[in-house]
Amino acid sequence: MLTNKENNLKKFNLIILLSILNNINMASLTIDQYKQLLEVSENTIIKIFTARFDKLEDKVYQFKEENKDLKKEIDELKEALSFQNTQHEKAIKELKDEKEKVRDNGRGMEELREMKNENEYLTDRMTEFEDRNRRNNLRFDGIEDNEEEIWDESEDKVKSFIRRRIRG
Repeated sequence: MLTNKENNLKKFNLIILLSILNNINMASLTIDQYKQLLEVSENTIIKIFTARFDKLEDKVYQFKEENKDLKKEIDELKEALSFQNTQHEKAIKELKDEKEKVRDNGRGMEELREMKNENEYLTDRMTEFEDRNRRNNLRFDGIEDNEEEIWDESEDKVKSFIRRRIRG
């Protein structure tokens, strides 16, 4: 698209060219006149093409600038996406770690329950053994207990107690 200025320049050059052609019979033109006519035509065509090329160059420059901006935005998006991927991977790893901890806690709780059950069983067995062991013991009332005496002394006291009770 030509601007108004370019269109006016084009029209002006064409008017000059047409007026030259109308005023002069083509057959009666001299070489200098032909050169002048060709020069005017050539300048007009050059100006038209130059204006169009300038516009095309401007458009190409605009496209290059837009392309730079788009590339910059794409790079920023790639960087943001990379960051998001890193964050996502970290979150997944943390979730897996937490899941493993929960699983380990579940195993630990099961082991704890098993140990508690085993402890209850062993406590019951120990109580049972103590009860059976007490059945075989004899109990004597009336004998003084001294915590500092040795076994032999305790044995002598019990023997002496039994002899006194049997005699009398």
